[in-house]
Amino acid sequence: MTAFFTADHHFGHTNIIKYTDRGQDLGVSTADEHDEELIRRWNNAVKPGDEVYHIGDFSLCHKKATAILPRLHGNIHLIEGNHDNVRGKMRRHLAWTKPYHRMKVEDTHVILFHYPIERWDMSHHGSWHLHGHSHGKCPSGSKLFRLDVGVDVHNYTPISFDHVKLIMSKKGNHDRNS
Repeated sequence: MTAFFTADHHFGHTNIIKYTDRGQDLGVSTADEHDEELIRRWNNAVKPGDEVYHIGDFSLCHKKATAILPRLHGNIHLIEGNHDNVRGKMRRHLAWTKPYHRMKVEDTHVILFHYPIERWDMSHHGSWHLHGHSHGKCPSGSKLFRLDVGVDVHNYTPISFDHVKLIMSKKGNHDRNS
């Protein structure tokens, strides 16, 4: 079992192709093509028994989300984003849904919240903040242990905790006084 983190799929969002470079990057021109390519990339990375923490903006439409969720590998936990409308049958396909989550992975405290924030619980003690929302447009600095795990930043694929650790290890010493 591996833990994966991701955000900002925007399944069923027709205009996401216009607002980002996804059309060119993924070689798609329609929302359906976009969704199918993201499903393919997800399932190539994630195995059925893996844990996936989706940090918001899974889908613009709960009906679309309800149709896509059973097709995705992994046990999916959803941190709600500004485009998520979790209700009805969609809930059956999620381990849980929350606006914020604090967890410990290995020896690291990790804060999951859709929006990037400057200071978070235990940030002065080396905890990490994983987020989405910014589509790679929110710089985190070399010493700030904050990471945009959105698909626009990570080849449109969920990333493993090992990958997160590798990225964080390159950020240098955390400045506990800033």
